[in-house]
Amino acid sequence: MKDKIMSRLRKDERKNSILQTALKLIAEEGFDSVSMRLIAEKEGVSEVILYRHFRNKYKILQEIFMTYAPKIIQSFRELLDTVKVMVTDLNVSLPHLAKLYINRIKKYPYFMRLIMKESGKIPEYLSKADKKTSIESEEYSYHKILYEDLKIQEVSTNFFKRCQKEGNLRKDLQPKDCTRTLLSIFLPLIIHSPLFPSEEPLSESEFEEVIARQIKIVQYAFIPPKKLKKG
Repeated sequence: MKDKIMSRLRKDERKNSILQTALKLIAEEGFDSVSMRLIAEKEGVSEVILYRHFRNKYKILQEIFMTYAPKIIQSFRELLDTVKVMVTDLNVSLPHLAKLYINRIKKYPYFMRLIMKESGKIPEYLSKADKKTSIESEEYSYHKILYEDLKIQEVSTNFFKRCQKEGNLRKDLQPKDCTRTLLSIFLPLIIHSPLFPSEEPLSESEFEEVIARQIKIVQYAFIPPKKLKKG
């Protein structure tokens, strides 16, 4: 009995290791460029062993989403709940909001890069996983939540509306445009952050300094001059 338990644990550990290896490869190279042979090579196992765990790379992607997506969803739900009650003083809230986003991205860097890099193709890939593994598409309900139900843009825009109502956001700005601006600043930084491979990676401290400077620019653009705290 003990030997069977140990064997099962080793199998589970190997499966998790394969998922981590595959996730890193897919995030770096793109799903279409990654083969089962490459995953086996990087994992340091034979293709025979890899196929004992997963029938194809679509199944691996499915498992990656089943493992990471619910955690990401819950984490961002908590973040958005915070945004809903966040103070409207943008001198305080914008730096805090940046830290909340970055902390979540740091926790699951390769999965976040996968989402950003393959967002347009993920539904197609998961659909193929369903067909190839006879899994019902309802199992991907969290995928719909990730892309549609979290409503990150809506929550952020409502926050900026509150800021404007209380005189903490310039009256000549549209709250929806503020949300778009904030996201357009963050996404490129995330893609080229030290959390992800790049030609000239920043150190952790350099990355935080870049974020701080970007937030300062946004504050100067969004906050009415009389309410802007300089320095």
